Amino acid sequence: MDVGDDISVDNGTFSFSGTTLDVGEIEGSNGSIVNLTGGVVTMSGDLDANSNSVFTIATVVTQEDDDDEDLNIGTGASFIIEDGAVITGFDDVDFDGSGGGSYIQTGGTVSLDDDFKIEDGDNNIVTISGGTLNADDFIISTDNNNITFSGTANINIDDDFNVNADDNIITFSGTSNINIDDDINFDNGEDNVINITGNAIVDVEEEVQFEGETSNFFNIDENSQVTIHDGSTDPDDEQDAADDYFNVTDNGYLKLGDLDAILPVDLIEFKGNVEEETVALNWSTASEKDNDYFEILKSEDATASLMDLQGRVLLTESFLQNTNSIDMDVSNYELNSGIYILEFNNNFSRIRKQIIVK
Repeated sequence: MDVGDDISVDNGTFSFSGTTLDVGEIEGSNGSIVNLTGGVVTMSGDLDANSNSVFTIATVVTQEDDDDEDLNIGTGASFIIEDGAVITGFDDVDFDGSGGGSYIQTGGTVSLDDDFKIEDGDNNIVTISGGTLNADDFIISTDNNNITFSGTANINIDDDFNVNADDNIITFSGTSNINIDDDINFDNGEDNVINITGNAIVDVEEEVQFEGETSNFFNIDENSQVTIHDGSTDPDDEQDAADDYFNVTDNGYLKLGDLDAILPVDLIEFKGNVEEETVALNWSTASEKDNDYFEILKSEDATASLMDLQGRVLLTESFLQNTNSIDMDVSNYELNSGIYILEFNNNFSRIRKQIIVK
């Protein structure tokens, strides 16, 4: 093989762990296995993982051509990026098959000249649990993809994080750090969920734009911290945006423009029992901070879950520091027993506790 030649693997295996390799493109297809695990690989073409092929990279791979050379992930194919990988000079990571592709990064550094793109095919998986990813934009334009940034991952997006399709689940968790220099955009699509959990830190330099359907939302919990410096658009008012699009619970923290979300109470317990036509509810808190009011809700039936609860507000009052119980007259309701919810609010964040009273 001459310097600069292409390498094409069809239903076979290619492994390199030597000193230097100077090639054009490397293509694997039909379930091929490509391992680049040592030395220095210099390229002038694409890395193409096609049709169920698996590429594992744990070494230095440098793209030296100025043309549009990418890491392409085809139908059912996978890129696995491990410790020792230093990948530079490629324009994009591009999912270009009919779906079912995977990008898995457990270590190393991938620095793209342009974007990380999921623009073809549904049901792709991106899992980054370690190492660093640097890109201009992160673009999701297909449906039912699962994106997870976890562990010790460092994600640096120089421009925007764009979600332009439906039913995508995006999770930021662990001690991962996600830095987005411009916006998070929901330009089109609906039923997309961003879960920020488990001590993750997310910093958005500009704003979150809700220009698509209002069924896109954030869950922020488990000591995770989210800062969106310029707030949110559509609606323009940060308070309305917070109420409509952000669910902050379980010691999560959200700073949205000028608003700070801090959980109003540290709830120890919530319990209740039926006493004839009265339900006695009792709760205790370890601390309270700026709590504004609380609500008691009761489900329409005894089998509803919290997710599908169609509740009716039975009481809304100002929260008193020494208030920790209430006797509710439920004689006008068909069911004394059922699901009850105690909700504390500070006009921005909320904490809910659900119990079943029998």
